[in-house]
Amino acid sequence: QQAYSSRLEYNRQKGIDYRNWGMYGLSVGLMPGGLGRQREGGIMSVAVAKLTEALSSPKTVAEASLPTGLPESPGLYAWWLNDPQKLPMVPLTPHKNGLCLIYVGIARSRAQSSQTLRSRILGKDLRGVIGNSTLRRSLAALLWETHGWRPYWATDRAMLRPRHHEELRDWMESNLQVAWLAFPEPWTVEAPLIEQMQPPLNLSHNHNHPFHSDLRAARACLDVNASETPPAS
Repeated sequence: QQAYSSRLEYNRQKGIDYRNWGMYGLSVGLMPGGLGRQREGGIMSVAVAKLTEALSSPKTVAEASLPTGLPESPGLYAWWLNDPQKLPMVPLTPHKNGLCLIYVGIARSRAQSSQTLRSRILGKDLRGVIGNSTLRRSLAALLWETHGWRPYWATDRAMLRPRHHEELRDWMESNLQVAWLAFPEPWTVEAPLIEQMQPPLNLSHNHNHPFHSDLRAARACLDVNASETPPAS
């Protein structure tokens, strides 16, 4: 009991409060340090089912951007597409919420990271460069030809010119919604969650998805077609 109380106090000092886990129906078996030991048996499958349900009620980007939207906490998130015709090359199945899941991510991949849901989603996924966001890179690989975006090499990765990054951001704001869930150690459930939800634009932990090889090919095509110097503005 003393160790448990000490851990709670430590987490509160770090800005993480695990008491809210109960609202998602997550048992004490999912408390930090206990998750790895509970992978065998039914607790993990129950937890993943609960997390999947929690990530199936997305908000618009405008709602997520509000001060009352995305929190400064670690967690899990899912991007949903409003209209499957916006990505006709991707095999999509509408969910019961009427939207199509395309990507599942985590904000904080290790305990030492300071990344939050707000910094990850609004910073890297929505407004970052394609070299620093798996989602943005995959979307750029699927959309660059249709939209006339011109990739180029910057150091060790393909990039888009600034105005094309802005056009990609506008496309995301118009066509995507995002759901999130504050979760203290998201890396501990990333793999089973992706395996359960099967988002087509995830590569890691998703090798059995039918779109996996096509997505890798599209990303490779983006690289091959990148010019060696930035195009003129």
